Amino acid sequence: MAKKIVTPGHYIHARRRDLAITKGQAARMAGLTDGQWRDIEDGLRPADDATLQAVAQVLRLDAAALKRRYA
Repeated sequence: MAKKIVTPGHYIHARRRDLAITKGQAARMAGLTDGQWRDIEDGLRPADDATLQAVAQVLRLDAAALKRRYA
């Protein structure tokens, strides 16, 4: 059976949904605009270290582990 490839954006989206947080709520909590958060989830915007740190905090994830997904 083939392993499903999950992009960082898909991972972030799934984690946010698991926590029952809307995109707008997550964006505000991370200090981002709704559009910035959406672009990160959609893989349209590369996330710098500070942004990944904020996203990880909102999603209650280890920032280093999230950064490795972007490597």
